[in-house]
This record gives sequence, C-alpha cells and structure tokens, in this order.
Amino acid sequence: MTTAYNCVDDLTEEEYKNFGDRFPVNFVKAALLGRGGFSLVWLGIQRKTKKRLAIKQILTKNPHQTHLKEIWFGNYFFTAGGEPREEFADHIGVRNICRLLAYDIRPVDTWLFYELCEDSLGNSLYELRSDHSSGEDRSYTVFYKPLLFRFREDPTELKHLLVELCKTLMLLNAHNIVHSDLKT
Repeated sequence: MTTAYNCVDDLTEEEYKNFGDRFPVNFVKAALLGRGGFSLVWLGIQRKTKKRLAIKQILTKNPHQTHLKEIWFGNYFFTAGGEPREEFADHIGVRNICRLLAYDIRPVDTWLFYELCEDSLGNSLYELRSDHSSGEDRSYTVFYKPLLFRFREDPTELKHLLVELCKTLMLLNAHNIVHSDLKT
C-alpha cells in the first residue's frame, strides 16, 4: 500500500483554506508540482497501477471558469484516453502538447488528469536561490544547469527546440486558438 505524503506543508495558509487536503480517492497525493491563480498541480500516484500523473486541482467556482477552457482544449486535440484525435495524429506539433487524459468536475474542485511531463524549460535551464539572511533585502543567486551549456555549445539543439515550439504554435494558429498562458 502506498502511503500519503504530507503535502500540506507546501501550501500557504490561504491555499490550504481554498484547496484543503481533498484529493481523488484512487490516487495518492505525492508532491506539489506547481500553482496558479485558481489551481494547484499535484503529482498523483494511482493506487492500483502506481502510474504517475499530473493532477490539476481547480476551484470549480472560479470567475474565469478556467477548468472549462482547459477541458475544451484537451478534448479538442485528444481522445478521452489521451491519444491525439485522428485529424491531429500526423501533425508533429500535437506531440508537444501535454495530454489531458481525463477530468472530473465536482461541486468544489475540478480534477484534470494530465500525463506527467518533464520539468519546465525554465527549470531545466537555471535555478534561482534566495538568500534570506540579508534581512528584508533579498538577494538571489542564479545556478545554470547543463541544458543551458548544451544550448550554448551546440546551437543546433536550441534550434531543434525552437522548431518544435513553432510547429506547435502553427498547429494552434491553424485552428484559431490563442494560448494566452504559455510558459517555458
């Protein structure tokens, strides 16, 4: 049996007030992966299969109805099982979109089940560390990671990344979709 991790410590008091310790019953909450204005993203481990997913917890009653937009977007490109729809199967850009595998809309939370992707590009290039010892003035140190050095040494790797990004943006553009929340 998989034990639950104590992820409550990762939340601010306000986040805990909004999101609590609720989680889909068939999953173990393993870690906090990220946060947004109306959502948290968790690493969830399926109890039976041990499959790891990114599980997004969105407050169902948020003013922007972000969960409905994400569900629409995910269902537009992928089937319920996360496979690209037939009309997109041969388009190279679809492989760079995180696959929505399933969703569950509840009165308080909407749960979006995504494939677990690798770390973000920003996190793969550098890490910022804060020095709290300097009182109120905070200073940061940047630690560069190996991927950044590989891009500098071999610009063809960076070019490959940019080409993949452009293919995906071309797919979105071809279907009149504006993604207003792109991140590295």
